Amino acid sequence: MLDLVIVPLVAFDSHLNRLGMGKGYYDRSFGRSLRWRRPLLLGLAYTSQRVQQLDSNKLDVPLDGVLTEQGISWKDELLGR
Repeated sequence: MLDLVIVPLVAFDSHLNRLGMGKGYYDRSFGRSLRWRRPLLLGLAYTSQRVQQLDSNKLDVPLDGVLTEQGISWKDELLGR
C-alpha cells in the first residue's frame, strides 16, 4: 500500500487541480475506483507553473499539496482556510 505519491505536472491552480500530460493515468490510478485507501498526492512543480484556474471535471483527482522550490503548500493553505 502506498502512503505518498509525488506526481509530476504541467500546471496547477489554487484548488489543487492538476494539468498533466493528457493521458489520465493518475486520475484512473487514484480515482474513486480504488480498492484501498488513496495515498497522499503531492504535486512536484515550480512556482511559475501555478495558474489562476484550470478546468476540471468530476473524474479529475485533486492534489493534497504541491512541492515547489519555495516549499510545500497544502490544500487548506492554498484555499485560504
